Amino acid sequence: MLDFDQLAFIEKWRQRASRGVVIALDGTRGDIVVTIRAGELGERLDLRGRDATGAVRKARLAIGDRITMAIEYTAKDPSAGTGSSVTGDLVAPNAVVEGTVSATGEITVVDCGVALLVKGDSLPANVGDAVRFTIADEGRAYLIPTR
Repeated sequence: MLDFDQLAFIEKWRQRASRGVVIALDGTRGDIVVTIRAGELGERLDLRGRDATGAVRKARLAIGDRITMAIEYTAKDPSAGTGSSVTGDLVAPNAVVEGTVSATGEITVVDCGVALLVKGDSLPANVGDAVRFTIADEGRAYLIPTR
C-alpha cells in the first residue's frame, strides 16, 4: 500500500520520470533492485534503484518490459562540473555524475543524458550550474503507473 508521501512523489515527478526497458531485476537482498535502460538506440543510460513501494513486485515486472520510473538519488561530494557524463553509463552507488542543474528545490534535477532526480538537500546548486557528484547509495525507485 502506498502512503501519501509516495503518492505525492509519484504524481509530482510523473513528467520527469525516465522511460525505459527493464534490463535487470535483483531480489536476492530483500527489496527488488531494478535497472532500466533509458534512451534510444545509441544514446543510452542505465538507472538503478531499490523498489521504494513494492510496486515492482506487485506489477510482476520482467526483463524487457517497457516502464516509466522516477528514481530519487542522494548525492555526496558535490563540486563544480565541466560536462555531461556518468561513469560506466550506470547510475548506481559510487557512480560519478556530471551534468547541468535544470531545477532546484526539494528535488534537484540534473540533466546528464536523462533528467536525474537528486535529493535537493544533498546537492546544493542553482539552475544552470554545472555539477559533479557521486551517487551515495541505491536510489529510491517509484514505478509510475501508465494509463
